[in-house]
This record gives sequence, C-alpha cells and structure tokens, in this order.
Amino acid sequence: MAQRLPGLFARIAKDSEPIDVVSSGQGHAVDSGALFSSALADADPALTHLIGPARTDPDLLYFHKSAGGAAYRDCIAHDQRLATTLKSVTEQPATHRAARDILKRIFTPAFVRRISDGEFASIGSEVDAAEAVYNPYSIAPAMTDEGSRHLARYLARPARRRLVRPSQRRRGLLREGTGLRGRRHHVQDGGRPARRLLREGRGQA
Repeated sequence: MAQRLPGLFARIAKDSEPIDVVSSGQGHAVDSGALFSSALADADPALTHLIGPARTDPDLLYFHKSAGGAAYRDCIAHDQRLATTLKSVTEQPATHRAARDILKRIFTPAFVRRISDGEFASIGSEVDAAEAVYNPYSIAPAMTDEGSRHLARYLARPARRRLVRPSQRRRGLLREGTGLRGRRHHVQDGGRPARRLLREGRGQA
C-alpha cells in the first residue's frame, strides 16, 4: 500500500496525522493488524511514531451485529425488494446447473437430488451446498501453513467457478453493500478510511 499510494502516506507524515489501528478483536484480525502496522513502519520509517497502539472496536467493524446496526438488520430481514432481487440471483437455471455439477463430483446423483429437493434444511439449497464447497476453495491459497488443500478437482471447470462465484459476489453486494439503487447503509465514520483510499487511489492511477 505504501508503494501504491505514496502520496497518501507522505501527506500523513508531513501533517503528523495519527494512524489509528483498529481491529475487531478476533485473533486473526489482531495478528493481521500488528503485521500491517509493522510492515508499514518498515516501508516508511517516518510513519513509525504516528502509528498508535492497536485497539478493538467490534461495534464499528461488526456494525451489522451491534446495537447501531438495527436499521441494517431490519432491512435485510424485511426489505421485499432486496428479497426479490436475491431470489432472482440464486434462482437462475445456470446457477443451479453449476451447483449440481459441483455436488455430483463429490456425492452420488441420488444424494444430490435429495439436496435439490430440499430434504436437508440444515444444508439449504443446492446452491448453498455448492457454495459451501467453493468457500474453502477460495481461501485455501492463503492457508498454506495449515496444510495442502486439493479442492480444485471439485471446481475444475472454469465455467463452474464463473457461475458460482458471481452468484456469491452479487448476493454479498446486495446484502452488505449498496447494491440496490437509492439504498444506503449508514455507519458513522465506518466509510471514511475506504473513501480516502479510493480518492488517493484514483489520484495515483
């Protein structure tokens, strides 16, 4: 980041602007924050004295679970336009075909039919089941220290990955972002760091 946005950090150093390090308090987040702070100081020693001690703020980073996120949760639970749009994403025939193809590489066709028929409430739909396979596949490259994962054989054809992954991303944008025209989720101060990075990034592009 220091290489990509040198102007941002040069101005922070010039103005002696404190760098607030905030994490959710989860173990992996605390470790990531410490590593980021250390690497940032190594990359630009002028920032070292500006990097404050790490602190936790779960209400900011987990706003969707906090008291301040009540409006967001109400929207997710009761917004009919959102529900209709999400259903239109997951109910596309191509998405269901891709999901069944993935599951058939792991389970017998008879068992896949039972999933498709909704027999297992805890599993969800066939798309939910296929995404449960895709999720560990997507993070496996970052978990080499935990061991080797050979999940590619279950998502071997690029077409399958292209069908399942966009479905996930569209639903994530709709549920967690501003994916519907005219709708905004308000979280006080939460968007400021991202907005600044985007602004600086456009200036450096």
